[in-house]
Amino acid sequence: HATVTITADDQYELFINGRKIGAGNSIRQMEQYDVSGLLVRGRNVIGVRVTNLSPGPAAVAARVLVQPKGAGALPSDWHSYSTDSSWRTSLEVNRDWASSVTSDSHWKPAQVFGILGETAPWDRREEASPTATSENQRFRISSEFAVQEILGDDVTGSLVNMAFNEFGHIIAAQERGPLLLLYDSDKDGMVDKKREYCDLVQGIQGILPLNGDVFVTGLGPEGNGVYRLLDKDRNGALEEAHKIVSFKGDLSEHGAHGLTLGPDGRIYCVLGNHVSFDGEFAESSPLKVTYEGDLVGPRYEDPGGHAAGIKAPGGTVIRFDTEGQSVELVAGGLRNAYDLAFHPNGRLYVHDSDMESDEGSAWYRPTSLYEVSEGAEYGWRSGWAKWPSYYFDRMPTLLETGRGSPTGACVYDHINFPQRYHGCLFLADWTQGRILSVKFAGDGSPQSEVFIQGQPLNVTDLTIGPDGCLYFCTGGRGTKGGIYQVRWTGIVPAELKDSGDGVARAIKQPQLDAPWARQSIAALKRELGASWSEAIAGVAFSDDNPAKFRLRALEVMQLFGPTPSPELLTTLTKSSNEAVRVRATQLMGLVKDTDSLTPQLEGLLKDGDPDVQYAACESLLRCAELPPSEGLLPALTPLLASPDRRLAWAARRLLERLPTDAWQSSLLAHSEQRVQLQAGLALVIAAPTREHGEAVINMSRKLLAGFVSDRNFVDLLRLIQVTLHRCDIPASDLTELSSELAAEFPVAEPILNRELFRLLAYLNADEVVPAAIGLLQSDSELAERMHIALHLRFFQHQWTSAERFAVVKFFEETQSADAGSSVPLYAMNVTRDLCRDLSLEEARIFVAQGAKWPNAALVSLFRYPEQLSASDLQTLRKLDQSIDQAGFDGEHYKRLKTGIVAMLSQNADADSLAYLREIWIRSPERRQAVALGLAQKPTDEDWDYLVRSLPVLESFAVGEVMDALCKIPIATDDPQAFREVILHGLRMEQDDESPAPAIKLLSYWTGEKHATLAEWQTWFAVRFPDSPDAKLPEFEKSSPWSVDTLSEYFLSSEGRKGDWAEGRAVFDRATCSKCHRMGSVGTAIGPDLSAVAKRFTRKEVLESILFPSHVISDQYRTQRVLTTDGRVFSGQIVENVAGSLTVRDSSLNERVIAEQDIEQIQPSKASLMPSGLLDTLSGTEIRDLLTYMGFVPAQSQTASRTSDESTR
Repeated sequence: HATVTITADDQYELFINGRKIGAGNSIRQMEQYDVSGLLVRGRNVIGVRVTNLSPGPAAVAARVLVQPKGAGALPSDWHSYSTDSSWRTSLEVNRDWASSVTSDSHWKPAQVFGILGETAPWDRREEASPTATSENQRFRISSEFAVQEILGDDVTGSLVNMAFNEFGHIIAAQERGPLLLLYDSDKDGMVDKKREYCDLVQGIQGILPLNGDVFVTGLGPEGNGVYRLLDKDRNGALEEAHKIVSFKGDLSEHGAHGLTLGPDGRIYCVLGNHVSFDGEFAESSPLKVTYEGDLVGPRYEDPGGHAAGIKAPGGTVIRFDTEGQSVELVAGGLRNAYDLAFHPNGRLYVHDSDMESDEGSAWYRPTSLYEVSEGAEYGWRSGWAKWPSYYFDRMPTLLETGRGSPTGACVYDHINFPQRYHGCLFLADWTQGRILSVKFAGDGSPQSEVFIQGQPLNVTDLTIGPDGCLYFCTGGRGTKGGIYQVRWTGIVPAELKDSGDGVARAIKQPQLDAPWARQSIAALKRELGASWSEAIAGVAFSDDNPAKFRLRALEVMQLFGPTPSPELLTTLTKSSNEAVRVRATQLMGLVKDTDSLTPQLEGLLKDGDPDVQYAACESLLRCAELPPSEGLLPALTPLLASPDRRLAWAARRLLERLPTDAWQSSLLAHSEQRVQLQAGLALVIAAPTREHGEAVINMSRKLLAGFVSDRNFVDLLRLIQVTLHRCDIPASDLTELSSELAAEFPVAEPILNRELFRLLAYLNADEVVPAAIGLLQSDSELAERMHIALHLRFFQHQWTSAERFAVVKFFEETQSADAGSSVPLYAMNVTRDLCRDLSLEEARIFVAQGAKWPNAALVSLFRYPEQLSASDLQTLRKLDQSIDQAGFDGEHYKRLKTGIVAMLSQNADADSLAYLREIWIRSPERRQAVALGLAQKPTDEDWDYLVRSLPVLESFAVGEVMDALCKIPIATDDPQAFREVILHGLRMEQDDESPAPAIKLLSYWTGEKHATLAEWQTWFAVRFPDSPDAKLPEFEKSSPWSVDTLSEYFLSSEGRKGDWAEGRAVFDRATCSKCHRMGSVGTAIGPDLSAVAKRFTRKEVLESILFPSHVISDQYRTQRVLTTDGRVFSGQIVENVAGSLTVRDSSLNERVIAEQDIEQIQPSKASLMPSGLLDTLSGTEIRDLLTYMGFVPAQSQTASRTSDESTR
């Protein structure tokens, strides 16, 4: 382990062995760098370039600490190399001044000015701003906090989940690995050791230590589910796993996630939208009815296939007891929340993920924080059917947190952070590399801010430790793992540290939701014995106690006993303090015989505080069956009209439980429109009959005939949609309603227009089509116009060519809009359906205009006959030439190019085949498509193209091309061709597919018979000993990047286009220019990259960077030179003159070796190019680098260049 801590007046740049690792300009803050992975065995050079920008002192101070490894090294052994007179300085340096190849013998000793803190410019004490941050450290956080790595990746590996147990040990789940126990072996307060805790369950994404056992979600001996892990023999290992809840669906990132203990003593679990409970939910489930809720169909699913066909309720929150009995469905309509957390206010929160590729569409749902209420619905549905947040049949969003990938969540209920963080909700975000803090105002409204930002910060989970620090773990998707501690450096007020005596210690116990806290209270209860019950109840009862102590007393009683009695709770609901009334009302819902408290809860529906009313609704919803009561409906009705959406929601849920004949007539005719709307919705949800549907439609038409506010109009339109959906009323029966609604279109308010047009499309009110087409050319938001255009295709309308062209033109013009990657694909699919009945002449018009209208041109190709005329073939070749150039790089153009290749290969005339080979040569990114085309009717002339395509083929194309090669009577002796075939076969096996096509081709080329790929690998090693091994590259688990993750990123809205100028800067910053040339930039030690995009595909280049030793050109092969004195020099032999040779190593150091000192020269299979070059780069930096190299389109085509400035 090694660190460098440094500051300078005024600027510094820090280098390790010639590699720049950081820079800074703060003279008021020492900045620390972890350089453990940058040091090599033997000599290392630490270089600092310091620049003084202003008059006055000029100085640098650095502390270098190194902890040696190996036999005999102790944890306490640290070597210090801090700045002193042994450091060397120079004002004149050469290009490699900071590398190990430069001698510093002529440099002067450094001048020592004094001790840091006592010497200018660091002899003045200044108060640091509490928000000061350092941009040069891995983590950016307020300076009043310190972040420390507790355990690194070398100990933990990639972690996805963590929790403290009753004893303050950390239980952590390795990605795809076992459960680990991390503990403090030397009792110094810091976790320092690990051991395997349980390997019976894999893929764990939720951990709950409880009463000595550990509950987890994952894949165990009995399949996917919640497992209870037990240490029966108390030997410190969990040796038994019992599944208590079963799930349908595979283990995945959208599977079963977090677990937490609720104030009711039940276990709550959040499920992603790819799994569901495998069983029947208990009748007491709060969420009793779910429905899809989209009226217009068939539904357009996600073009990428994500979650296609998954039905409501999607992602859910469920709860069950410790035996897995009585599983209840609490809430649904989530996408993929990873964790859930109870707040001391008694409320449950989840942080749900967005679908980034939907961004820019009307159905995009940002990453959002939700409060989970009884029977809540949040409206996630597959494809474009997601419910917007304003629908009144779903719960509102509490807080939108932008784009991201939510992971862990926890509430801070300790004392060792500043008081402004007490009660704060911490939320982890993996993709944005941050932890958010969410604070709740007195009215419950949330405010969020970034608590910590990292580069990288692949945070997967977080929790609060017994010491009051925030702990988080890192990992996920094979990235580097670790455990980190965030500590406040301030002083805790004495009054907070005073925990008191007796029952006061339980009341002041921090972090009551933590196992170690519950353990402490359980021990205290045993210690106090018989006095416990009276003392704890007394705290809750007395009005003389502060409200926060009374609330905590109720919480402790609910978990540890004695459970608050109905009499106590009834008394507390009369308190003058709103928070006490709310908590007592909430706990009434947990009383075993809640029915006996119905009269009291009915009375609380009339409380003057909306939070009390809401709590009363929730408690009544916990009743398995509401008892008959004359007072409930009158108390409930006013709440339906509440401006508080949560309260109106809960009141309507209660109304759904009451017999409909008791309220249908009166409430549908109520004088208050809000009551009518909520009653209509309750009716079609609880009892969706044709009769009830017609009653609601009749009520809706009466409302439409009078004045309706915008808010009520939106809800009225939604009510009609749900009624038609739930009660199965065909559009043909609603001609009068259709005419009435058509008369309203268009309206000025976008949301009203959106929902109105959705209904008109279902009702086929095609008289609005001309007006709708006119809206496409308006200045409305793109999402609104896209919504109109997408729904136009559902009208059963006699489309004129002009109307069809207008809609297609709109879709084509929006292809390059700033939106998620799926939005253009939705538009393409709708264009396909809109053009299903094109005439051949219309199709030819679209194809001729394919450069402008690529989606329509692609759809039109399907209208062509199988055999094309010479004129049609010429048109296709001409179109292809016009779009096979810079500026036509979008996915819609790629699809059209692929379609053209398919059409030309299907006709297989001589001119078309010659043109396909021409494409192969000029456009590397199209080689796979061309190879598939040529493989249809392969000839001798195609053999070379097919073989040279092998490196770029994806799994779906490999078998077809290999079969084609087996039909051509040509063999090869090229080791690279054999190696590629073997590698493809290994990938087939890796994907659980048969490698038979690869084995068949190898036998066809060689005439030899080997049954397995392992035998062919041995054959290859013997036949071509100097070639790289025929085995797949191993993914470096500490690297955040792979070909797949990068390819996925390049498809995202952020990764589709880059910045050419920034890419050039990255080319230098990432040291690419040290070995490669781009135009006149860089050094041509390695391959010249000036025209690399014209020779290779993006995938090939990414693989060569990630796995530099996997494929090495003969020109850049390295060799191992063994000397007579036993030394080994590996590198490239760059000069071989009589009497000596020169070897250049991976650090570009050159060594001249005399001929008489050389014992042997061996070929090396390692590349001179180091691995891990992308590890420290962000996705944006890699995108810009590939833009500079010509593989990613530039944000501005005028900026896209791959030559030097003189040509610009």
